[in-house]
Amino acid sequence: MSQKFELLGLNARKERTGAVTLTAKWANSNYNDALFGTAPTQLNQLDLVSVEVEKDESGQMYIVTGIYEGGNAVDGGGGGGGGGDGDGSSVVYEWSPTFEQVDILTHPKIDDLLKKYKGSVDPESGSVRWEEELSEGQASGLGGQGKSTKNPMLGVREYLAMGGVWSKKSLRNSITNDLFESGSVVATVPGLTVDVRERFWLKMPSVVVSRGKKWEVTERWMLSGVKGARSVEAAKSIYEGQT
Repeated sequence: MSQKFELLGLNARKERTGAVTLTAKWANSNYNDALFGTAPTQLNQLDLVSVEVEKDESGQMYIVTGIYEGGNAVDGGGGGGGGGDGDGSSVVYEWSPTFEQVDILTHPKIDDLLKKYKGSVDPESGSVRWEEELSEGQASGLGGQGKSTKNPMLGVREYLAMGGVWSKKSLRNSITNDLFESGSVVATVPGLTVDVRERFWLKMPSVVVSRGKKWEVTERWMLSGVKGARSVEAAKSIYEGQT
């Protein structure tokens, strides 16, 4: 027969989405009772997600740590423009930029670069060849002849392109089928009013994590490189099956 367990303490953390994590500790003298009977399945309207049991320094009592999750959630899309619905839930937007080296031929101004720096595309290798030297007039973009200078583009095969992922995170009571859809090409994303001009957004699969009986959902959109109108049409054909 185990001794009556006692609550040793509580610690709680609330996130901007409204998700709450609560840690509770109890002491109990019996291992089985500590593991299976001490921590209630619900505490302060939060759901038990894990239990850990360890002996205290005296070796006579077991310390039970229960982790509870839940919080104030929203239904459906979790709000379109951010903020929340007054019950403590909120939508968190985040921009995660990326930089990667890509082929110089994909540069949106490649035709101008080839003309200014005397470049040509090798038909066999598909790579760019730059003349070793430019006249001073060519190097400044003014044209004409003059003293030669080393071509600053000599050896350049790649450049750093900026991209990134825009995300929208919210806590929900339920999840819907649309969260698992991806591949749509869109011009705008929720919560962002900045015009991306010659770029577009590609919808990625959402990340879904259970938080007790609630769901933390992160919707994501990947920013494309600089593209023209025909490239947007091509992207729709590739990802959405449009012809």
